[in-house]
Amino acid sequence: MNSPLPRTGDFIDPTAVDLHSVEAREIPDSLARLSGDAPRLRSSHGLVEAILSQLPVTLITIGLDGSIELVEGQALKRLGFSPEEMVGKNFFNLYRNHPEVVEGVKKGLAGESCTVSCTHSGYVFDVRVSPLTNEFQERTGIVALVVDATERHESAKQLTDTNLRLQSIIHSLTDGVIVIKKDGCIEEVNPRAEEILGISRKQLIGANPFGTNWNSIYDDGRPFPPEESPSMTALRTGVPQRDVVMGVRLCNRVLWLSINSEPMIREGETEPFAVVASISDISLRRELAEKERITRDKLTHALRVNTLGEMATVLAHELNQPLTAIALL
Repeated sequence: MNSPLPRTGDFIDPTAVDLHSVEAREIPDSLARLSGDAPRLRSSHGLVEAILSQLPVTLITIGLDGSIELVEGQALKRLGFSPEEMVGKNFFNLYRNHPEVVEGVKKGLAGESCTVSCTHSGYVFDVRVSPLTNEFQERTGIVALVVDATERHESAKQLTDTNLRLQSIIHSLTDGVIVIKKDGCIEEVNPRAEEILGISRKQLIGANPFGTNWNSIYDDGRPFPPEESPSMTALRTGVPQRDVVMGVRLCNRVLWLSINSEPMIREGETEPFAVVASISDISLRRELAEKERITRDKLTHALRVNTLGEMATVLAHELNQPLTAIALL
């Protein structure tokens, strides 16, 4: 368990923590709270300077007339201007090409805190704007905490792209795909699963497909207990289930499914948190197989009857020969 973060007053002391650790993520929030209070900001200049020298953030203070009064921080290297080029200049003139940031600063000068994002030279920044007040609680301008969020935004974009690719692949599959959570409820389905089951996505999401209302049977017609379904078995045991045949009674017919269930286990864990089930409709295949079996049985029966008939004819002929000889005597 992590120990409490060292603090100066109500704020994290960056000189006492590893600024490359996970705990350091709290520091920008700490600085944002501090930056809204002008007296504490001035009295804590050493703390602010220590934070800004080691994190990808920049602190900018802007007066009520829009002039930039202070600029410090590592993120400045990617903002396109040096401190000398910014201090004393009008913020709205320097960043007129970033209307989202200009609008955020205007809100701050009007007394409203806000957070906006902008892109500059391929880098992404989150800008947290807070009104700046003096000891009499009078607004003297705003403070903008600029956080270099390029890596976070890039990671989020990559995750989104990956999810879109996976979704596209799943939607293109000819098998139905169902994602079932640990509690047995459906989390996601693809269009093919809706088509096979004849149930809409809206009805399926959140439902328990193998609950008491799911009238399922084994291949031989015996009831299929919900807890023995391939998905619930995979969730319980963590063992994949392959080619399990299950019949589901729907209205006046039985839908026969071949089901594969793959447990999903996070790295470092041993128990599944969900399961992915693929289902294929084998009803037609079973129907054709049953028709083939019936036809084969009929043919076998016909051949048997025909064979017996031929045997009877031969036997009658053999029996008739002695009788004919006796009649001629």
